[in-house]
Amino acid sequence: MSADGKEGTYDTDPPTEVGTYNVTASVSSVFVSPSSGSGPEQTFTAIYSDATSQIQSVLLNLKNSGNNTVAANACKLRYDSGSTDIFLVNDAGTSYGSPITSGSPAALSNSQCTLFGIGTYATTFGNEVIAYFRVAFSPEFVGTKEITLGGVDQTGVSTFSNLSRGTFTVTASPLGAPPTFTLTSTPVTIAAAGASANSTITVFSNGGFNGSVALTCAVISAEESASQPTCQIAAPGTVWLGTAATATLVINTTAARASTSRSPVKKLCVFYSSITVAVLAFFRPRMRWKWQTLLPLLTFAIISGSAFGCGSMDNSVIENTGSGATNSGATAKDYIVAVTGTSGSITATTAVSVTVK
Repeated sequence: MSADGKEGTYDTDPPTEVGTYNVTASVSSVFVSPSSGSGPEQTFTAIYSDATSQIQSVLLNLKNSGNNTVAANACKLRYDSGSTDIFLVNDAGTSYGSPITSGSPAALSNSQCTLFGIGTYATTFGNEVIAYFRVAFSPEFVGTKEITLGGVDQTGVSTFSNLSRGTFTVTASPLGAPPTFTLTSTPVTIAAAGASANSTITVFSNGGFNGSVALTCAVISAEESASQPTCQIAAPGTVWLGTAATATLVINTTAARASTSRSPVKKLCVFYSSITVAVLAFFRPRMRWKWQTLLPLLTFAIISGSAFGCGSMDNSVIENTGSGATNSGATAKDYIVAVTGTSGSITATTAVSVTVK
C-alpha cells in the first residue's frame, strides 16, 4: 500500500507490502451423466465450468470408496482441454502414462478399465467444457463404484478434486459386444429472448439394440436463474429403435417485461369509499337519518373517490408501480441442455449447445 499527502508528497515511498492474495481460477463441476446405473461399459458425459475460461484438465474417477483420494486401483480418466490428449492413471494411482489422442483407434488400459480414443472427446462452449469418456471395465472391477470429478486450472492447481457425483455399478461383460445406443444433437441459436428454437435429437442403435428409449432434458448451468431457458421433448418422448430414430427438443426463452401491479392509490381510495358507503348503510336504521340527509353524504363519498382517481369500483387498469423492477428475460449468453436417453440400465447423454443472442 502507499499514500501521498494533499501537496503531492509521498508518505510511503516505496510502497509497503502488507500481505498477499492468491488469484485462482474458478473451475467447478456442473453435471455428470449417468450419475447412477450399471453395465460393463459406458460413455460418461461430464460438464465443467469456469467463468475465467482457464480450464486445463478435467478428470473423472470411478473408485471403490470415498476415502480413496489417490485413486489407487481405480479408473481415473483425464482430458486436457487445451489439446486432444487423454490419459488413464496407473494401478497405484500415482501417475499417468503416455497419452493417446482423442478420436484415435488406440486405447489405454490398467487393471480396472480401458479408455478408448474413439468416443472420448471434449468440446468447449462458452465457459463450459463438455467431456465424453468412453470406457469399458475389467471383470475384476465388478461392483458399485463412486463417481468423482476433478478439475485443474492453467496454473496446474487443482481447484476441486474427489467431488462425489453419484455411483455406477460395474457388471460382468456378456459374450460379444453388449447392445446399446448413442445420442447426437444439433446446436441451437435463438435470435432474441422470448423466441424458441428446436434441436433434432437422433438416437442410434449399436450392437443390435432394439427397444424403447425414454428421453428427458435439463438445462445445465453453473448459475441457476429463474430467467434461464426451459426445455421440453416435444415429440416423441419415447422412441423405438431398430437402427435410428429422431425426436424434437424445444428450447423456450422468456422475453423481458416490466413488473406491474395495481396502483396503491386506487386501492386505498376504493377501500375508503367502500367503507363510507358501508357505514352509511349500516347506521341508517339506528340513526333514523332521512334520505334528504343521506343523499348528500353518498354524493360526497362518490365525488371524493373520483377526486382521488378511484374511477369506477370495478376498475381493473394495471399500472407500472414506478419501482423500476423488471424481469429482464433470458440473458444473452451460452447455455447447455443435457438430453438423456434411458432404457433399463442403459443410459446415454448428449449436450446441446444453446446460444441466446
